Amino acid sequence: MLTTLRTRDYTLFANAIFATNLFPDVLAVTSFTFFAPTDSSLHALDMAATAEDYVVTLHCHIVPAASQSSISDLFLPPLRITTLDSNHDVIQVQRRPVSDIIFVDGVDLVVPDLFYGGEVVVHGFI
Repeated sequence: MLTTLRTRDYTLFANAIFATNLFPDVLAVTSFTFFAPTDSSLHALDMAATAEDYVVTLHCHIVPAASQSSISDLFLPPLRITTLDSNHDVIQVQRRPVSDIIFVDGVDLVVPDLFYGGEVVVHGFI
């Protein structure tokens, strides 16, 4: 998973999981889905947010359950799912009716199934 992230413009997200001590939170669940922001998006967040807000935002990008099928099939109807952030516990996932574009909390999901490893799934944001 980390190798895939690091070769596709998601290096900072992979590094942030370890640098912010989120890895133990991830290990506490048996499966999970990451919604990974690009390096440029995470860099902009790092420049604008406090360390605490940065970690909270990362929690919002982790869902304590792995997608069980292709994201295209999983999100046909609008779906609400829980994240690791207790203050932002539900995110809205929906597909635009006239296209294959999928939005998560209003953000375009540009690389669905960036990594799919059974118990670990990563989808890439713009």
